[in-house]
Formats: sequence, C-alpha cells, structure tokens
Amino acid sequence: MEEKSKLESEYQQLLVRIKHLEKDLQTPLSRDPEELAVELINRNITYSLYQVEKQNLQKIVNDLKNYPS
Repeated sequence: MEEKSKLESEYQQLLVRIKHLEKDLQTPLSRDPEELAVELINRNITYSLYQVEKQNLQKIVNDLKNYPS
C-alpha cells in the first residue's frame, strides 16, 4: 500500500509540474531579437521537459491502473 501512496504522490507532483510548464509555454515571447533568441531556446527546452513529464505521468497512470487492489 505504501508503494501505491508513493505513486499517487508522484502523480500529484507531476500534475503540478506539468501545469507550471504549460504556463511557461503560454508566456508571450519578447519582441527584442536578442531576448527572443534566448527565449526560443528556453521554450524548446521547456517543451522537451513538458513531453518527458507527460510520458512520466502516463507511466504512473498505467502503474496505478495495474496496481493490485
């Protein structure tokens, strides 16, 4: 049962992180060309992290579905 609680806790933490990443991805970009270049690099990194976190979330969901009752 402790393992299931741990999975549920990780699930909640991932949801929070994903929400933060989604908010970061929706932030408008700068109009300054130099800042824009850096922001685009950061946005690409943020999007990659977002994808990984979504995959991690799906793994936890699958683990919880397959967890013995």
